Amino acid sequence: VGLSMAIGAFLMGMMISPCKSCEGINHSIEPMKDLFMAMFFISVGMEIHVGVILDNIPLILIIYLIFAVLKWSTVSLGYWICDADSRIGFMSAISLIAMGEFAFIIAKEAFDYGVFTDSMYTSVIGAALVSMVMLPLLTGSANKIWAAGTNHMPAPVKKFGSILTNTRNDIFDGFESSSKMTKKAFNKGMGHAYFNIVVIAVIEVAFYWLFDMAAAWLCDVFGGELLWWEIGLVVLNLFVLLPPTARFIANAKIVSGLILNSCSQISRIRGHDRSSGFFNSLYRLNTFVVTLAIDFLIVLIVPNPLGLVEHLICLAVTALLMFIAYKKARRDGKAPLPELFCPVEDVVEADDSVSCPLTDAEDVEEQAPVSVDEPEEAIEKEE
Repeated sequence: VGLSMAIGAFLMGMMISPCKSCEGINHSIEPMKDLFMAMFFISVGMEIHVGVILDNIPLILIIYLIFAVLKWSTVSLGYWICDADSRIGFMSAISLIAMGEFAFIIAKEAFDYGVFTDSMYTSVIGAALVSMVMLPLLTGSANKIWAAGTNHMPAPVKKFGSILTNTRNDIFDGFESSSKMTKKAFNKGMGHAYFNIVVIAVIEVAFYWLFDMAAAWLCDVFGGELLWWEIGLVVLNLFVLLPPTARFIANAKIVSGLILNSCSQISRIRGHDRSSGFFNSLYRLNTFVVTLAIDFLIVLIVPNPLGLVEHLICLAVTALLMFIAYKKARRDGKAPLPELFCPVEDVVEADDSVSCPLTDAEDVEEQAPVSVDEPEEAIEKEE
């Protein structure tokens, strides 16, 4: 199959874990596991040079700080989105900011394949050691850090956090009080968005593996410069990415419209308006421009032999061809872009509230107030 021994051991562990005799197997291999773990850490430590660690202390601290901030922020964000206690989320995030053994394995693989230099490999190992040393210190002082942070937090930061929390509460309450059709449209839009992401990933993997072979075959069969065939393949890649990316953006806009309406309904009940903002801006974005920008970033990130100038040429050619197609569609009376690539009726069967977000004050005044106690029935009567 071509997988490494580490991946093979990982897959074997996943296959054994659901077995009924899993506990007996774990008990039998426990001594061997401890032996191999000790050998692994000894082998890692023998490849580290103390002098290199001392020379790269700033890089070690930077790697540790980046890892700690990202790990803490992602865990805290998960707690915040789930409306859990902020203090518990902070302490849970603090208890998880330590690099595991996978950091050593990934760094070792990168070093063996020449991706990491000796100094970079040693810095990653040093950052992992720093995280392990700092973990008990931070965990023991988590309560004090939380108290000091909440007491000395600047007023603008508190105000901004309060706005975000209130907006989150409006979104959750809006969905709780929304109709079944709105919830169904939201779930369907999210499902379509995930599916389009998978399609984009499959397309890029296929282009990555077939790019060099296809360019060489086209050059041998039809002749010409290899560079021009590579540019043509990148342009083709951009065109192939357009339909799934356009559908993804359209679904994101529909989901934003649903969130916008939910926030507007709750804001109308509570006497304030936070419906405009990020979701309103996302809802009003030009789908074609955003699609082309995202496709260009994807093609730029995925490895290929072209440079930045050649990528810009591909973008200009794609934009020109799309503009010609747009003019032709308008002249023939057909649906203009991006509807040619993303028909609205194929995206999601949402209710009428999607096409008309409640952002106008006159619309808010004309509608009757909705009861919080019986939100779904009241909104269905309104509809």
